[in-house]
Amino acid sequence: MPHFISNKQRVFGLAVLGLLALLAALFFLSFLIGSYPLDAKTVWDILTASLRDLEPYWESAAWKVVETTEDLTEKIAYFYSHFFKRELTEDQIVAIIGL
Repeated sequence: MPHFISNKQRVFGLAVLGLLALLAALFFLSFLIGSYPLDAKTVWDILTASLRDLEPYWESAAWKVVETTEDLTEKIAYFYSHFFKRELTEDQIVAIIGL
């Protein structure tokens, strides 16, 4: 016998889905309000650049707005060691980030 979802469960599920959509929208809108405004497409591109093999088109300061310096430092160090088989010094990573 198939299990049917009650009306109460359906309303709850839609409310949760709506709240998650609102949270995602507020996340992307928050970057427009800050001292360094970024549009949602740029934020999305920065967050997914390593997954999509995307060439950065944004300013180096945009990385600092979206990524923490520690996360970015780790990602850059991994990228160079994995793809170029080269270990970078902290000074080289700082020069890449533009701190």
